Amino acid sequence: MNTKFLVLGLSLYIYSLPGQSQQAESVDLDNLRALAEHFVANHAQKPAGGRLAIEAGSIDQRIQLSACSPTKLEAFAPAGFRTNGNTTVGIRCHHPVQWVIYIPVKVRTLSKVLVATKALLRGQRITAADVMISEWDVSNNTRGYYQEFAEVEGMILRRPMKAGALIHGAALNNPLAIKRGQYVTIIATIGALTVRMKGTALSNGAEGDLIRVKNQKTEKVLEAQISAPGEVRVNL
Repeated sequence: MNTKFLVLGLSLYIYSLPGQSQQAESVDLDNLRALAEHFVANHAQKPAGGRLAIEAGSIDQRIQLSACSPTKLEAFAPAGFRTNGNTTVGIRCHHPVQWVIYIPVKVRTLSKVLVATKALLRGQRITAADVMISEWDVSNNTRGYYQEFAEVEGMILRRPMKAGALIHGAALNNPLAIKRGQYVTIIATIGALTVRMKGTALSNGAEGDLIRVKNQKTEKVLEAQISAPGEVRVNL
C-alpha cells in the first residue's frame, strides 16, 4: 500500500504510515497545538526584559488522527526549525499507530520599551512627560529601542513622531555639547603628560563626536573628540 499524504496550505501537512486504518477515536488537535507551543518554549531563550509570545497555527478540524498513547507522542525539530519568527514543529506518534504532523508556529518577542505619549515635534528635547513604557513586538526590529528614560533623557528628536510610536535610535540625536564658535578647553595628551589649552570650536557636536578646534594661542587647527560640554580631548 502506498503512503498517504495530506497537505494543508504551504506549511502544515501530515502523513500516515502504510498499513494504518482510521480508528473511531481520534487525537485532540488542540492538544497537538499546545504540545508544539510547549516544545518551542522549552527550546527558545527568553529575551532580557521581555517575554515570548508563542502561537501554533490552526489545524484543519477535518483531520482525523488516530488516538496515540501519551507516552508515545513526541514533538521534534524538523529541518529549518528555529525559535523566532515563523517556524515549524513536528509531532509524531509511535504507538499504537504511527503518524506524523507538522504544525506551523509563530514566535514573537515582546519587550517593554519606550514609546511616545503624544505627538512629538522635530527638534524637541525629550522629557519624562514625552515617553512611557509599553509592551512592543520587537521581533523584526532593526532600528533598536530603549527601555529606560535615562537612556533618552535630554536627547533631541530628528523627526516628528506620532503618539504611541516606538522611540528608536535613528529618531534621536544627542544634545549638542559644543556649538560652533564656542570657547572650549582642549585637553591634549602627550605620552604621560596632559596639557590644557584654550581653543575655539569650528563646528557643532555632541559628546563622542569628532570636531575641528583651533588652538587660540598657536591658531593650529586640530581634530578632537568631545568628552564633555565645552571640553575636547586630543592625542598629540
